[in-house]
Amino acid sequence: MIAPLIKTAVTLGAASLAYAWGFESRNYQLRQYQIKLLPANHRDVKILHLSDLHLSPWQKKLPTWLSQLPVEPDLIVLTGDVWSNQNSFAVVIKALEKYFKKPGFFVPGSNDYFAPQLKNPLKYLKQDDGKRHKGKELPWRDLKNLVELAGWQWLSNKSTELQINDTKFDVRGVDDAHYDFDDLNTVNHPKSESADLLLGLTHAPYLRVLDTYSNINADLILAGHTHGGQICLPIYGTIITNCDLPRELAKGLNRYQDKTWLHVSAGLGTAPFTRIRFFCQPEASLITLTS
Repeated sequence: MIAPLIKTAVTLGAASLAYAWGFESRNYQLRQYQIKLLPANHRDVKILHLSDLHLSPWQKKLPTWLSQLPVEPDLIVLTGDVWSNQNSFAVVIKALEKYFKKPGFFVPGSNDYFAPQLKNPLKYLKQDDGKRHKGKELPWRDLKNLVELAGWQWLSNKSTELQINDTKFDVRGVDDAHYDFDDLNTVNHPKSESADLLLGLTHAPYLRVLDTYSNINADLILAGHTHGGQICLPIYGTIITNCDLPRELAKGLNRYQDKTWLHVSAGLGTAPFTRIRFFCQPEASLITLTS
């Protein structure tokens, strides 16, 4: 009686792993959202939010999918962890070159600075213990130069303004909060008097960052880092967020503190040593702001 049960469990486990690795981790989706935020009579603004690509030189499907994505955004926001390997420049360019003609912002994540390290996959199911183990330093300065040569802004603990169509944006971005590189004092000031909307960017949506943006009345916060949980359960949903963000905010569009829109991308990639997703499809998001 026990042997058939064990055989069934092993078969189901193997089938789930094959599905998570072979299909779902590569089943890229475009999510679309609409938010009424613009002043009356302003033209729509379309924001393409990308996050956590974790590109490696051997990847082909994700760069191709991104380069062929049938969207025409007004603004690109990339919330970090674009690569996982120092030899990834070619695939980064292939994935993003199409969008370099558009205005864009980039906020770095931990894997933009340091390569991931091999560790027990079960640790991904544990809550963040605050310990950081940095891998080999990546040539992030070269990545920064690439981003800026493309005309995008590397928004690391900085504020700036940008006009798109009829709308003027006050944009704030912090450096990676997972490694405590964020300096919240650089973004913690009232919205510019000339701006219509305040946009807050971060790779890792730690509550200290979200609270800072919410307290200065940010209209929209964009973040990544969580991978949406990456491994989720039916009905229960996200297991862990890899930060102090509550599970129910791990992905998608939600209200934060009942006053700020928060979009956390589930991301498009995975860490190279855990290339699986389960009940958490990889995604890019097109967010249309309307009046």
